[in-house]
Amino acid sequence: MIPTIRHEIEAKAEAVLARAYLGIHHVPYWRRRQPSGNHGVRVTIQDQISSCDYDTLTRLVVAAHDECVRIEICSGGPRQLVIHLHPRVREGDITERHPTMEEATDRARRDR
Repeated sequence: MIPTIRHEIEAKAEAVLARAYLGIHHVPYWRRRQPSGNHGVRVTIQDQISSCDYDTLTRLVVAAHDECVRIEICSGGPRQLVIHLHPRVREGDITERHPTMEEATDRARRDR
């Protein structure tokens, strides 16, 4: 564990990534993770993620909703992505809460 990341935050991030990648040992550069703000974890990957075929993106989104973790995917440079993971709670203001998968799906379908 990296000392600057609180254990419970790191555990939530690890749970999401392990589900998305079918085991934490498949997450590129997990050992090089870094803090993301005061309450998150940042992981750089050299991988493509998609919603179909190799469905890492789908598994990542489903795991994030199940585990109540906000994810943000950013460019990390050539052929790199940075995944920021911030644990949330179910209730609270917009900067604290995270919807269930069902709530997010309903909202996405309603808002189109």
